[in-house]
Amino acid sequence: MQSDKQSGSAYAGSTARYYSGARLICVSAIATITIDSHEFIVHADIFCEHSDYFKSCLRGNFAEAQTQSVEIEDISAEDFGLWVNAVYWYHFTTQRFVLDLSFIQILTVWKLSDRFIHKPLIDHSQKRLEHRLSLYTIEWWRDYYINHTVLESQRYIDDLQGGYCYCRAHTLPDAFSDGFVTACAKCPAQLYATYASLLDTEFMRLVSVRVVMRHADASLIPLQES
Repeated sequence: MQSDKQSGSAYAGSTARYYSGARLICVSAIATITIDSHEFIVHADIFCEHSDYFKSCLRGNFAEAQTQSVEIEDISAEDFGLWVNAVYWYHFTTQRFVLDLSFIQILTVWKLSDRFIHKPLIDHSQKRLEHRLSLYTIEWWRDYYINHTVLESQRYIDDLQGGYCYCRAHTLPDAFSDGFVTACAKCPAQLYATYASLLDTEFMRLVSVRVVMRHADASLIPLQES
């Protein structure tokens, strides 16, 4: 999908036919999206199909509709390339949850889908995130901790903390960051105790509260609440 300015222009005006096993289409409208001096040559029909942002740019009354070119700032070419792949993947496949993405990649797809108002990808990436986080059950953590080294178990805590910090840094929904805290708090107390001092302070505080409360005596009720 991605090319530099010299090679990218070779695709302009071409007609492409794709067969994915699920959909067969012929598209001819080509658009150029420039991100940090990198040109992405894409099929305008596909990008306008679900994205209100690109539909407005490429099919509206703006100059971009005449030139079929859009320049976007404050996004890295790497992140946008990931999103371009997600757009094409969603368009051509009938299967969901196929892409094997990291937490950061899933969050990046959600963030850009929200920015470009691509509602199906917003919904899909959120469901993908929720599905991945739901795998971190108390039983899964226990089995993994018993059968692997502490170092191997700690890498999952690193992944969860990375997702939490990304959510906070990019002001993503609180429900997302909360999901990472919840998933981490289900880990064995022994594992958390050996690793807590290495965590981000705020993430550690939130996880600590939930780890403690998971082992709290539910029969204890403060006098003012009795």
